[in-house]
Amino acid sequence: MKNIILLTVLLSAIVLSGCSNAQNTQNPDNTQKPQQEKPIVTDVKPVQDAPVAQPNIVWKSQPKGDFAYDDRNPADVCKQIQTEQKMDNCTLIDSISSNSDKECVDGKSVAGCFACKFSCS
Repeated sequence: MKNIILLTVLLSAIVLSGCSNAQNTQNPDNTQKPQQEKPIVTDVKPVQDAPVAQPNIVWKSQPKGDFAYDDRNPADVCKQIQTEQKMDNCTLIDSISSNSDKECVDGKSVAGCFACKFSCS
């Protein structure tokens, strides 16, 4: 009789421990949620960047004096041009002393010009 009771207690302990392990493997921590599978994407399109707005670049220039030497500061000349032509919506990007036809857009003398590059909105 003792053997039957001992065997029953032993089997009950095994069954109960098996049930508690089965419950823990399904959800070991009540705070964790089961992981959801991610959907499979079959139609992938490349992401295109939005076009970058380019500022409006404006070249202005003032001819140098007819002498080979003009000691004015190009930045000062460009600020004068900006004020005289009411270019309030423009920002001075570069001011140089130049001989280039591309940069001397408002005319140049024998000595070249003071070229000003503006970015206008």
